[in-house]
Amino acid sequence: MAARISVDPNTLVAPDFAHPDSAEIRQPLLAGGLTEELAAAALLTIWTVGNNKDKVRWQAQLDADAAAAAQRLQADAEADAQRRDADLLEAEQARKDEVKRNRDKFIPIPLRPPPQSELVLPAPFALRKLEKGLYVELYYFTNVGLNAAMAAIGQIDDEAVSMRTNEDGTTSWVPANSARDSKSVIDDINLTWEQVREAAPRLVAAM
Repeated sequence: MAARISVDPNTLVAPDFAHPDSAEIRQPLLAGGLTEELAAAALLTIWTVGNNKDKVRWQAQLDADAAAAAQRLQADAEADAQRRDADLLEAEQARKDEVKRNRDKFIPIPLRPPPQSELVLPAPFALRKLEKGLYVELYYFTNVGLNAAMAAIGQIDDEAVSMRTNEDGTTSWVPANSARDSKSVIDDINLTWEQVREAAPRLVAAM
């Protein structure tokens, strides 16, 4: 492998071979029968030929350095791309594992407008009667009845149960808040017209 050139040959200036300081290098040519002028011209020709060759080598050296630098940049870019791809795959796998472990956390939430109507939560006892197709007093759907149902929710233990007699005579255990009738129920005939207007549409909507 040829030695690298450390100085740009394009920047070099040919020596003055006719100068007295160059007498020593002219001497062999003079000894061969050349005059001072021819000896100086011959030395200049030799230097110029060598400098031109160095210029070619210099350009080739620059081209090789540029190609090597481009290869390094490309290799670095490919390595970075591979690292990014690996990181993306790892992150995607981690997300999939998280979804598997916590499915409820990733349940999509539908974009829906907020409800425009009031939230009606009658007593569970009244809802169970509706489910069975039994008569339900309007009281449970009045403002008073709904407030009583809301207050009762906080007073009954969520895990409390009570015994219920079924239609066939058997008994079963049911949540206490779904089997308890209100002791303050007002018969329909004793409701005010204002309470009837409150309860009727709510009862119809719940049916």
